[in-house]
Amino acid sequence: MTERVLILGGGTAGWMTALALTKRARPGRPLAVTLVDSAAIGSIGVGEATVPAILDYLTSVQADVPALIRDSRATLKAGIAFQDWRAIGQRYFHGFGLYGASAGGVGFHQVLAWLQAQDGGQDLRLEDFNLCAQMALRGRFAAPPAQPEADHDIYRWALHLDAGLFAQHLRRQALGSGVQHLDGVFEHADIGPDSGAITAITLTDGRRLEADLFIDCSGFRGLLIRQALRQPWVSWRHWLPCDRAVAQPTAGSGPATPYTLAQALPAGWRWRIPLQHRIGNGHVYASAFMSDEQALQLLQAHQDGEALAEPNWIRFDPGHIAQPWVRNVVAIGLSAGFLEPLESTGITLIHSAIDKLLALWPDDPQAPALAAEFNRASLLEMERIRDFLVLHYALSERRDSEFWRHITAAPLPDTLVHKLAVYRANGHFVRHEWETFQDHSWLAVYDGLGVRPQQLDARLARFQAADVRQGCEAMQAAILRRAEQAPLSDAEVLARALQVAP
Repeated sequence: MTERVLILGGGTAGWMTALALTKRARPGRPLAVTLVDSAAIGSIGVGEATVPAILDYLTSVQADVPALIRDSRATLKAGIAFQDWRAIGQRYFHGFGLYGASAGGVGFHQVLAWLQAQDGGQDLRLEDFNLCAQMALRGRFAAPPAQPEADHDIYRWALHLDAGLFAQHLRRQALGSGVQHLDGVFEHADIGPDSGAITAITLTDGRRLEADLFIDCSGFRGLLIRQALRQPWVSWRHWLPCDRAVAQPTAGSGPATPYTLAQALPAGWRWRIPLQHRIGNGHVYASAFMSDEQALQLLQAHQDGEALAEPNWIRFDPGHIAQPWVRNVVAIGLSAGFLEPLESTGITLIHSAIDKLLALWPDDPQAPALAAEFNRASLLEMERIRDFLVLHYALSERRDSEFWRHITAAPLPDTLVHKLAVYRANGHFVRHEWETFQDHSWLAVYDGLGVRPQQLDARLARFQAADVRQGCEAMQAAILRRAEQAPLSDAEVLARALQVAP
């Protein structure tokens, strides 16, 4: 019976897992959860943006969201502005909400494409019909209505947060929920000669710690899953060649924008993430096409404030561990896989792995059927995210650098080829199991990169262009009015939107 759980590694992954296990353990089945990490070993700590699924995690652990916002110096994130991805000088916005409203069972993206073809309505852009995007681009935000009156009233929000402060907040909550914390440095794992499972880990000070289930949150090192159990890493660098990042915080200037900026650069892209107390900046790039020195220079050339710390360099190999659950070890976080920061999926994958583990919680931590299902679902989810990220690069019209010429000419994963072919044929969205990003997210990127259906829904033949245009213009005006009436977005407004004190 699984009663003793040992988590190796703190940081966001470790403390998210520890808190969830204490809050969501089966009734009548108490767990003894121990987390081992060392203050002498730092964490990556630059993942400062999230997607709306963060709210699901916070709800699941009964989090005090206002306190978390305060403690992690968080700001609102309503989406991502993509600058220079399709071509230099062009921008599109991935907002966390639906677009327009369907008509007669026909998706709005098809209605709008039909209207544009009928009357040349290029003045009507898809982005104009996303309330979340229109508020964010004006630096404004209002909480989603409890009773949406139209499809475009359906949207969510996420957070920009200081990753280090976020982990500290989770740590305090987990310790208050009964997690035992030990400060120590991992030395080696004891493996049973017959089972091949880990029976205990030994720390450099000689302490030996036994457990039934071990959760590896030790980051890229994968101390248990990779080093002790020798699980291989599966690289996806041939699809996602960016393999390095340099990050540097700067002083904030003016109100925080309620969105992440992702600007494409000659060998990758840069992020700008506003927090209450600073701006998070980073440059993700492919080392095959740009040197570290060039990457830092380019990052600093785009920064709009005084540097607050020295640059932080990160090297990674986009991909995943072959099997994240092996015998009695489950890898969560960077030890299980990492693609790149584009679209902010790191914390989402942690949360999703926790959900899968709890849903499959084993009486026997070496249950092969449960491990196989965990591994199957985890790989599918990683593949879906991989395809979504590859899409951002592959359809760019940029050919201004060796990097862009290389990545736009590279073969695509078969699953992405199929999705693109179906959408181009008639605007249909292919939905797979374990999709992290839903149709409206794919639509934002499709439209932003110029992908249009070649054939539209036959039911559109019943529509009159003048009536459709009138309806679209009325909808556009209503969305614009709502956006301009929303309050300015800052920490105080966010707190008011949540109906709590800032």
